[in-house]
Amino acid sequence: MSELPFQLVTPAVQATPVFSSLSCLFCNSPSDSLEENLGHMQKRHGLFIPDKEHLILDLESLLEYLHLVIFEYKECLYCHTSCRTIQAVQQHMMGTGHCKFDIADEDSEFRDFYEFDEPEAGFSDENQENNQVQLWSRGTSTSPVQVDDTSMRLPSGRIVSNRSAPTPRHPSRKPLEPQPPRHSSSISVAPTTASQTDTPKSSKSSEDPALPEDHPSSKALAKQERQKAALAVQLSSMRSSDQRALAHLPASEQRAVLSQALRLEAQSDRANRQFRGQMDSLGNVLMKARFVNDVPGASRAHKNRFFAA
Repeated sequence: MSELPFQLVTPAVQATPVFSSLSCLFCNSPSDSLEENLGHMQKRHGLFIPDKEHLILDLESLLEYLHLVIFEYKECLYCHTSCRTIQAVQQHMMGTGHCKFDIADEDSEFRDFYEFDEPEAGFSDENQENNQVQLWSRGTSTSPVQVDDTSMRLPSGRIVSNRSAPTPRHPSRKPLEPQPPRHSSSISVAPTTASQTDTPKSSKSSEDPALPEDHPSSKALAKQERQKAALAVQLSSMRSSDQRALAHLPASEQRAVLSQALRLEAQSDRANRQFRGQMDSLGNVLMKARFVNDVPGASRAHKNRFFAA
């Protein structure tokens, strides 16, 4: 079998680095201890491990899982963006501030490493209502009221809790969904008379009177209308290609571009007039000629601008 005239080159597969608790997950900087490595990642990259007391595994095992997500799956810890290389996902996390992970979401994979205390059972709604009634009845007293074992109600109405009490479970950060309006099954429509229909119009006209011409709001509206009209006139005098080039800009930026173009055009005209004046004065050094401005449409040529006195 004859040898091929060229050599096949196979793409090199990027080997996954071995996990080390002394190496930074984002910049690969080495440290002398695990605590020093955690301090470096928190201070330099903003990595914060929330609720360490509720972890069901040690910190080294948690870092090993984070290493697996970054170096093996090449995904961002926060937004789960997938990249092609390890360096790309590290640069993404450091550039966007995603050197962190979130456990507030119920579907977060990192919540499996935590164990939070469930609320105590047996506390019925009836007992809760009784406690609220007692609190309202004691609200007029001038001495603090003991709400429960770890909370106390002050005379001002504030509730003070003991710091040693367990922190509540992480609330959901999902926004509240608007509730649809409730409609009754039967809707009765009463007949309206002419007097009833005229009343809202009269009240609306009395509540919303017409603004006078010297009112600041009416002046502002008139100014905006004048600006829109002037912008429309300027755009209509431009070429279609220039109009398409400015079509994607808002009105404020269009006015800025047009005003800048007008200033540059005026500056160029001033420079041309100054240059022509200097050149004409150089041709009349002995003051023996009389300068006549060029008149558009005249029969004389441009070279005959000077005549003997």
